[in-house]
Amino acid sequence: MPDKEFYKSTFDKLRDEVNLSPSLRKPYLEKIGQERDGRVVVSFFMSFGGKYALEQSDADMLEEILCNTDTSNKGVTLILD
Repeated sequence: MPDKEFYKSTFDKLRDEVNLSPSLRKPYLEKIGQERDGRVVVSFFMSFGGKYALEQSDADMLEEILCNTDTSNKGVTLILD
């Protein structure tokens, strides 16, 4: 039978997933960057709680990130969810 630490660890993982913790995605995004010849990976995961799935402020933020990311050598991999 699993001990308390097992359940605490499992609960923490579930809580992180529900809260969209970036630490869960980081290893996968790094792997995608490696598979894409070292390209910068920019990801944007949206919450569907608002009026629109993607709002103008989101687009403005993505534009700023892309404009300030050095993609001159290899380009960028953009993931929108």
